[in-house]
Amino acid sequence: MVENFQKYNAMNVYKKIFTYFKKLNIYKNIPIYNINWLKKKKFNKQILGDENINFVDVGARGGSSEELSTLVENISYIGFDADKEEILQLENKNSIYKNSKYICCFVGGEKKTIEFNLYKKPEASSIYFYKDEYIRWFQNDNDYIEKKIEVESDTLDNLIKEDIDILKLDTQGNEYEILQGAKKSLNKTLIVETETMFYQIYSGQKLAPDIMNLMNSHGFDILYINRVFSSSKDFNGLSRGQITFGEILFGLNREKALKLSTKKKLRYCILLINFGHIDFAFDIFKNSEDLKNNYPKLDLYFKSININSSKFSKLLRFTLDKILYLFLFLRKTNGLKGDSDRSWPIR
Repeated sequence: MVENFQKYNAMNVYKKIFTYFKKLNIYKNIPIYNINWLKKKKFNKQILGDENINFVDVGARGGSSEELSTLVENISYIGFDADKEEILQLENKNSIYKNSKYICCFVGGEKKTIEFNLYKKPEASSIYFYKDEYIRWFQNDNDYIEKKIEVESDTLDNLIKEDIDILKLDTQGNEYEILQGAKKSLNKTLIVETETMFYQIYSGQKLAPDIMNLMNSHGFDILYINRVFSSSKDFNGLSRGQITFGEILFGLNREKALKLSTKKKLRYCILLINFGHIDFAFDIFKNSEDLKNNYPKLDLYFKSININSSKFSKLLRFTLDKILYLFLFLRKTNGLKGDSDRSWPIR
């Protein structure tokens, strides 16, 4: 009887372990791409005080951006989504931001009524249809359009009158059209984080080069690209895959940034620091007498980090990097069908 009880207990333990590993999802643990740079809340609060950062989120499913998690006490958030049910869920959640507002509206390139495709996977919903070639080579067959709805479309220029400090776009293919309808808004924006496609996933959508050219024409530089790789759906072995989409972080260029008001330059510096572009923020601060005169704590911060590392420190880091690189090299890849720079730095 004792032996049977022990066997029963052992089986229960094995089942629990199996269930735990079965539920593990690497995507839940993928780090944010500014994880090494995100400053503590205390630092941000000391510099910003009660200064508001205006964050506009188009494609607000989920309602948060982890990249800005330590700035939430200063963020005024406006989220747009075309899905009424998603907006209701967001409104019923406890907001993490200083203040927040959710608006059910499809943001596009012009004001009109459009047809919106709701896919089985809600995050894939779009005004566009999956391209046949993408379905053939990459897309699983279990994602399909469940229903089509008519939604009212409007432009950011019509919807937003305030200055925008950071604009996030994740709308499954119509990011270019949104930016086209945001010419006035972009003139008052500091940072744009947008999803973009390198492979035509949806028929008729614009690709990354189109968005890059458009943003460049508005005076924005590319700060960072998080690449997402996809492997052929019929191949089950280890592969590098190919770049299909990603996120691009754009920042207002230095020349335009130096012409901003003192408060806006301050907000830009803090955002740049938290995204890891500290040299960019330093260039703005160094060439702005108004910032140097009014924000001594920011001056102390730059003085504390703008120093050359010792030769020993550089050698130590270099040696450690070599050891870590060797481990990652031997590991080769994590074997995911869809993967990004955030989850696997060696490809």
